[in-house]
Amino acid sequence: MVDLHGRPHGMAFLVDSDTAITCAHVVNETLGRGLASLDKPKPEDRVTLRFYSKDERKASVKEWYPPGNDTECNDICILRLAASAPQRIAAPRMSEAKKGLPFAAYRCTALDSPFEVAKGIIDEGVDGGYFQIEPSGSSPFLRPGFSGSPAVSQRTSAILGMVARVTPESNIGHIIGAQAIQRVYPTARLTAEGLSGPYNLRRIALQAIVPLVLIAAVYGILQYLDMRHQVTVLSCRSDIQPLIERGNSTLSLFNQQKDGSSKQEATLQRVRFMIKALEGKVSLKNAESNLSDLDGELAGMLSDLSKDLSRIKDSMGQAQRDLEAAQKELRLCGVIR
Repeated sequence: MVDLHGRPHGMAFLVDSDTAITCAHVVNETLGRGLASLDKPKPEDRVTLRFYSKDERKASVKEWYPPGNDTECNDICILRLAASAPQRIAAPRMSEAKKGLPFAAYRCTALDSPFEVAKGIIDEGVDGGYFQIEPSGSSPFLRPGFSGSPAVSQRTSAILGMVARVTPESNIGHIIGAQAIQRVYPTARLTAEGLSGPYNLRRIALQAIVPLVLIAAVYGILQYLDMRHQVTVLSCRSDIQPLIERGNSTLSLFNQQKDGSSKQEATLQRVRFMIKALEGKVSLKNAESNLSDLDGELAGMLSDLSKDLSRIKDSMGQAQRDLEAAQKELRLCGVIR
């Protein structure tokens, strides 16, 4: 929040697209009034809100709860922006302030300077909706200029309250809890710490997604194994196909010249079985166990057939030669012209 001369005096935060909240004493200081002034600023009194995006909006006082009054809620000012905040800036969630919750607060000491961050832990609740706060480890503690800053949960990024008082010498300060802010601005969404915010959304998402990922992984493995099985089946079928073709040829030949031997009949039975396997009439898994034996038997049978065919070919060749010799003799005798 800056004055007419562009000097920052404190912080404020959005609770809606056109509404911001800060400390009343920050508005007093920005307008050049006494810090403890109780009177509500006039409608024409405007302050300038400068966002971290460097956009600026004029704002006037909508609700006024001056510092040091006797009401339950004090040192709170609700500002109405003359125009809505930049679209890329959204109002955050608010969560209940509770003892033990860690938070971070922010301040800006000059217009173009980066934000300074201080960290603390919420301690006991005190009167007027305030909570005492203490430093967190070796982190820098709050100093003047942090007033009006949201106390942002380090667990969920939700707003737990608003920095209101700082005593650097004793490392003690106070925030106005989100519960008190919600009482003066009921529209603010207030949820229990641990049930909202990016951190817990990630945790909930992980709790939901991890089992799904595991299920998907198992399903993927099963699909892969099924694919491997199908590939194996297809490979097996491609191995069987030549055997079936050779088996059909063997069946055709043997059906013409059966010798009735048990070995021959057993082999023919296997050939018929493999043909049925290829046609899907019997289990391919059962058929696979017959591959090696059948291949060997068919190879032997076809080898024997090849030898028989070779002998027949030789015999036919000799017969052809004998016929040609006979024809030659007949021509010499004048019987054939």
